[in-house]
Amino acid sequence: MKEYSTERIVSLFLAFLVFTVLVRAHLLKKAALAISSLLLSHFLLFCVLERYPSLINVIHLQNVPYYAIKLCCVGDDKLVFREVPSSGNFHYKGDRYSPVYMVDVPSIHMRWFSDKEGFRHNHPAEFSDVVVIGDSYIAFGENEADTFGRRLEQLSGLSVQNLGVGGYGPFQYLEILKQHGISKKPKYALFCFYEGNDIRDIRGYLEWKRTGKYNGRYFSQPFLARYITALNDEINYFWSLAWTTIEVMRNTARPGKIHSDVAVVTIGNSNYKVLFHYKSDPRPVDQIIQSTEWKHLGEILAEFKDISQRNGITPVIMYIPSTGHIYAQYSTEQSGVNWLKIRSEQVAAMANMEDAMVRLSNELHIKLASLTPVFEAAAKDGKSLYYPFDTHWNSTGREIAAAFMTSVLRKEVELQRRHPDI
Repeated sequence: MKEYSTERIVSLFLAFLVFTVLVRAHLLKKAALAISSLLLSHFLLFCVLERYPSLINVIHLQNVPYYAIKLCCVGDDKLVFREVPSSGNFHYKGDRYSPVYMVDVPSIHMRWFSDKEGFRHNHPAEFSDVVVIGDSYIAFGENEADTFGRRLEQLSGLSVQNLGVGGYGPFQYLEILKQHGISKKPKYALFCFYEGNDIRDIRGYLEWKRTGKYNGRYFSQPFLARYITALNDEINYFWSLAWTTIEVMRNTARPGKIHSDVAVVTIGNSNYKVLFHYKSDPRPVDQIIQSTEWKHLGEILAEFKDISQRNGITPVIMYIPSTGHIYAQYSTEQSGVNWLKIRSEQVAAMANMEDAMVRLSNELHIKLASLTPVFEAAAKDGKSLYYPFDTHWNSTGREIAAAFMTSVLRKEVELQRRHPDI
């Protein structure tokens, strides 16, 4: 039986209530005329924005998903989408933040510049010692110096090319290596696997091949279909704003109450309120390995190794654990009820995907450098490595990751110096 959320039930009730009032007041025809006029005006506005997308920011529609994609991306027949060159400064509290959670967190100040290929601003060097391919974990940083790639470059003394793009997954990582990585003549290629959503992105890529939709979003559609998508996104966005306002008012009347999805984590001598957005895969390791997505991952990594070795590149998989993998075990009974319902399952499952990756890397004979041990050690020392309401690691996390990978690459350099024929 299909389940309906409280939000959906309230929406249907309000729609029914409005319709009933209009019928009883004999205003249905006038309402229909008003709605028709509004839709026509909206369609004309859409036509203008399609022709002059710079106006999207002027009328503050940049937070509506359709228009956000319109500003940042263009469709691509192999990568699904490409980011366009951009620059700017902005503040936000995290990609998963909402005032509904009733948690005050500091703003993240982002200074962002991307090059002509849409990558986070790179040095214009013709060649680089290391190319780093991944998703927003690699692209993300509060400024250029704060990114993982620049931190790795500073600590290792090697030149690093940052080829991370938010929203990409393993299929795109491999394609980026082909299109942009090999030409840099690197000695090392880091395939940065994020356990939070890379398997989902493989599934999304396969769906895009079948339907043209990637993780629920279209990046290229016919004109009328684009209009319908934009209209639907606007309705959902403004309804979400209204619903958030109602929820905030309701939560304000209950001061001190923990939101049901928020976890309270104790590390060191401090308590943190965080959101574990990406959950650990509860499936047994054997079941993960047998999945369609995992088999495709094996094929991708096998090709990654083959391409690298044919071009004199040492392939390395960098494994990035999710926030929950590191901190779920430190969550307390003061956490929200929804998190407490799955806490035991999540703690028990936190290493499942990494164990599957260990098996796969051993099978393919590709070096695996997991950040989990050094992150677990840092957490035990009371360090916070992720933003509380954002899916990414913070500056401390990026620095620890860069320091660890510096040690990994130095060992590789020393190994190749001693055994040049390997």
